[in-house]
This record gives sequence, structure tokens and C-alpha cells, in this order.
Amino acid sequence: MDYSYDFAKIKANYPEKIGLEQMRVICHISKKTARYLLTSGLVPCIDTGKKTRQYIINTKDVITYLKKRQSQPEKFSAPTGYYSASWNKGGKPKTLTLREWANLDTAKSRKKFQDFLTLKTQPYSDVLSVAEASRLTGYHHNTLTNWCHNGYICDLSPFSDNMNQSFGANGG
Repeated sequence: MDYSYDFAKIKANYPEKIGLEQMRVICHISKKTARYLLTSGLVPCIDTGKKTRQYIINTKDVITYLKKRQSQPEKFSAPTGYYSASWNKGGKPKTLTLREWANLDTAKSRKKFQDFLTLKTQPYSDVLSVAEASRLTGYHHNTLTNWCHNGYICDLSPFSDNMNQSFGANGG
């Protein structure tokens, strides 16, 4: 898509703060794409938590997004499967897993990715159970268990070699 935007006209016709609907009209995108851009942080916004008029977006951030989208359209595309019916079957909106997030071009920014990891790991202790690691990374628990057995990731179960190496042969 090659849209030609008159950024001065956008500034003149829209207030400083806009909502999701105005953003999607300006950008010529669907509501779902607009929501993805806002929830993933690709377009900065304030989430009010309300059911209606949930997002407050600066018009200048929308203009910045439009300029970047023209030069890097792949950076702003939704993950594979995002538009399928199974992406979010009711309930809370799906949050991106580490695997999905790492596939986004935004993950290439080291600082942004570190901030994301810090936020995602806050609820966990220093050592994760397989179930917690599965929720955090998006990988199936069997995959993580196999990786532990094959030595791709560190397993600190009481019967693993890593535990014996960490604490000595006597476990203490």
C-alpha cells in the first residue's frame, strides 16, 4: 500500500489527542490492526482501561508511525496468525509470548527488548518451573523438558547433573 499523507492537514483536522477510531481512519487500517499497534507498543498510547474510548493517542505519534511505516512496512505488520479466528477466542486479549515478541522487528532494539523482558519476568522468582517457563516463552512444556535433557537450557532439578555441579556431588 502506498498512501500519500498530508501531515500538515492531519495536524489541522485532528485534535492533539485522538482515539482508536480516529487513528484507524487516518492510517487506513482495520480496528484489529490499530489495536495490535497500540497493545504491542508500536504506537505509544495511554490505555484508560475503559470499554469505550479505551486508548488516548497523540496525533504526533500517529504521524511518526505513518512516516516509519512508509520506510519500514514489515516492522509494523502483525504476527502470523493474528487475524485468524483462533488468535483470541474470547477471554482476555492475547499477550505476545517471548517467541512471538522475538520475531517482531521491534525486538531488534536491545533496550526495548530488555525492558520487555524485565516487565514479563517481574511476577516470577529467579528460578522458573517448567509451567512458568512455558507460559513466559510460549514453548510447550515438553519442548522445554527436552531442551533440559539435551543440555540446551539449564535444568536445576534435584536429579540433574547441573544440580550436582552447582552444589557439589553431596548436594551441599
